[in-house]
Parts: sequence; structure tokens; C-alpha cells
Amino acid sequence: TRIQILSKVVTAGTDQIPGCFYIEVADRSSGIRVMSTDPIREGNVVDVTGTLALVDGERRIVATSVKIVAHSATVPKPVGTGLAHLGGTALNADTPGVKDGRGPNNIGLLVEAWGRVSAIGTGCFYIKDGSMSSRPKPLPPTPAEVKVVLPAGVAAPALNSYVGVVGISSCEPSGLDSVRRVLIRKASDITVK
Repeated sequence: TRIQILSKVVTAGTDQIPGCFYIEVADRSSGIRVMSTDPIREGNVVDVTGTLALVDGERRIVATSVKIVAHSATVPKPVGTGLAHLGGTALNADTPGVKDGRGPNNIGLLVEAWGRVSAIGTGCFYIKDGSMSSRPKPLPPTPAEVKVVLPAGVAAPALNSYVGVVGISSCEPSGLDSVRRVLIRKASDITVK
């Protein structure tokens, strides 16, 4: 489907997440990934024309045209959420949620979440807050983890530290399902509590 979206604020630029940027409406009710290599920065206001696509469980616009209409705008504040509500449930067949999603779909929104660092990987770390279970009943629940993806040059916090993270609510494939992840934009998006 070909669409045009006008005057939306950029919450993450192509300098922060290579190959794409994210836009959001001012009331924080929806956001979406835009596939583009144009030099777009956080805080720009843009008009986007392109085609809607669904890749790896996340809606995106494959841009054919991106026009910067303002260079500096206030970025909407992140929506605070527990880890269990990251991603959310499906809105419809074209807007799926994540495995075991809870609450409104928030993929594409700038969010803030908190948790303890449970593992560190290459270019990422994992947090958990005890709000999700990775085992179905009647087995005893175990806290599940959320992957936090780091941009180049940003180090992961120490294992077992308690952190707040600000980033884009996203998802990635895991088997036949999509699972939660947060895309960090810059070092200041991570706060050790």
C-alpha cells in the first residue's frame, strides 16, 4: 500500500539506527520504522512517502521520498512501560504484536523501561524485571528477558546492574514468533540506577 505521512517527528535518526529512522505522532499513540538511507536526525520533522511493508513482525514504510520540513522539534517523551507490555498485542492482521504480548501495541514508539541486566551479548544486553514468564502453566514461571540492542560504540552496563533504558520498542523473529526488543539510540539512553 502506498502512503504519505506528513509532519511527523523523528524519534531515532539514521545516524543512530543505520538504514532506517523512526517517526512518531505527537500524542505518542503510534510510531513506525521508515527504511531510508537519507541523513535524518532525531528531532527532524519529516514528510514521508512510500510503501507499507511487514518484515520480521514489524510494520515499516519503505520510503520513496523523505522531505525534512523542520530541523529541530521537541521529541515526544518516552512512554514508560514494564517489560511484559513491550511490543503489546496484535492490532490486526497487518499489525501483529509479540509472543505473549500484553496491552496496546507499541512497536515503533519511543519507550522507557527498567530491569536488571541478566546477560551481555555482542552488541546487546538483556534485562528482566520479573514481570514475564517464559514457561507455560503449570510449570513454575521463570522471568523472561528482553533484548536491548546497542548502537556502535555504546558499551553495555555491568552484569546484574539495575538500569533504565530509553529506546524504540521493536521486535525480532524467534522461530515462528516475534519477540520484544528495545533499540537504544545513544549512550545517554542507558541510566544505571
